[in-house]
Amino acid sequence: MNRFGAFGVTSLKFFLLLRDMKLITSILRKSPPYIFTLVVLLSICWLTLMPKPLPDNNIQLFPGADKVAHFIIFGAFAGALFIDIMRAGTKRHAGICAIIAAFTSSCFGIAVEFLQMAMDMGRSAEFADVVADTLGAVSSALIFYLIDRHYFRNSNTRCVNCIPQYIGDLRDLKRVYLKSFPAAERRDWKDIVTRAQSDTCPMKMSVVMLDGNPVGFITFWNLGDFTYIEHFVIDPALRNRGIGAKALRQFCTQADNPVVLEAEPAGTGKNAARRVQFYERLGFKSFNDYNYVQLPYGIGLPSVPLILMSTSEEMNPEEISSKLHKIVYEQA
Repeated sequence: MNRFGAFGVTSLKFFLLLRDMKLITSILRKSPPYIFTLVVLLSICWLTLMPKPLPDNNIQLFPGADKVAHFIIFGAFAGALFIDIMRAGTKRHAGICAIIAAFTSSCFGIAVEFLQMAMDMGRSAEFADVVADTLGAVSSALIFYLIDRHYFRNSNTRCVNCIPQYIGDLRDLKRVYLKSFPAAERRDWKDIVTRAQSDTCPMKMSVVMLDGNPVGFITFWNLGDFTYIEHFVIDPALRNRGIGAKALRQFCTQADNPVVLEAEPAGTGKNAARRVQFYERLGFKSFNDYNYVQLPYGIGLPSVPLILMSTSEEMNPEEISSKLHKIVYEQA
């Protein structure tokens, strides 16, 4: 097989790998923070700031090949940065992340040109290189933004009942759960698993699946006249893509009665206000005039002042509170 044939086979394998979105999602979730950006950044530094980064060869390149190389490597930097910012689970929109990635990559390209000139490497800062860097950064950021938007808009997000074989797949989400909720606002993980798999306990777990891969979960209680959501978790690496909204909207649609949840009051912090707004966009109404307190999950833990929210304004918050305290928190 000649080298062009080998290249073709390798390209086909790479394309098939890209089609396995479950594998890609797993890689994105488990890779260290900003690892892709770091790898590309170090590669660029090696290629542009080392005196002889590559061995001498007699390959004849076409005119302007160096500009194409600038376009590609700074496009790669912008793409890696976009992916890492989105993986970080920040509250930025994908469009803002794309702008940040393109701007940062372009500025880095300008900095590299001046560093090459200052290091007296026999290279001078060229305006054409800066243009190539900027075009590569902007083009790549735009492409990654469009891919991200298309994939997550058309992704198959659904809630399914938790079954025993899913428990092993929730190890990463267990860590997310422990980080997302302070000790006073979370149930022991073993208790969750035991209750969720019990045939007699009213508490169940619904797993949020993205193209067959667990990316979140909802623990909830069937309490007769309403369904209470105790905890709602989405992997931070996949937030801000509408996955949580799709999952919660589907969950509420499938519920046979009004859905109730607790939330931190909007005035307790920036993130609290955003969460309340998120639930309101999905049809939840706040009982702001009712002073609700979440009872402690265990000995030595404090009570937490929260607000009750429901998909039905006709619910009585006093009755909701009484049932939660008695059944969920097992206190009269």
